[in-house]
Amino acid sequence: MDARARDRVLLSLGWFAQAFESSGVDGFLKYWIAFEALGMSDASNIRPLNEALERAYGIPASEVETCYGVGRIFGFRSLIVHRGETPSIHGSLLDYLEALYRDVLFERLGLKCTAAAAAIRKQPGFDLRVLLGQQ
Repeated sequence: MDARARDRVLLSLGWFAQAFESSGVDGFLKYWIAFEALGMSDASNIRPLNEALERAYGIPASEVETCYGVGRIFGFRSLIVHRGETPSIHGSLLDYLEALYRDVLFERLGLKCTAAAAAIRKQPGFDLRVLLGQQ
């Protein structure tokens, strides 16, 4: 890993640690910043995150967004950051962001994906659309 990539991983881990100790909107935003620092190439391009999940899970790009909803989460984040909305954040959403982060982190580090996000998605009652208020 080159120095720039290493620095981004370290930066993201700092945000991840802060998120782990936070809740609500603050926790959500800290997880997102950790996720963004780890895998986005610029402020609005989520493609690298989806590509990391594609590699981690060995699924086609066309399935990644449908399965993991990174674009939906990015849109939800935009409502908070750009519109000033302060929605209630369910703990399951924070757990899911933590799992997505771990999956992308492992992929970035060249480690075997533990499928943490897939495990959360399989939990009874888990519905990302509902958690994001997008029923």
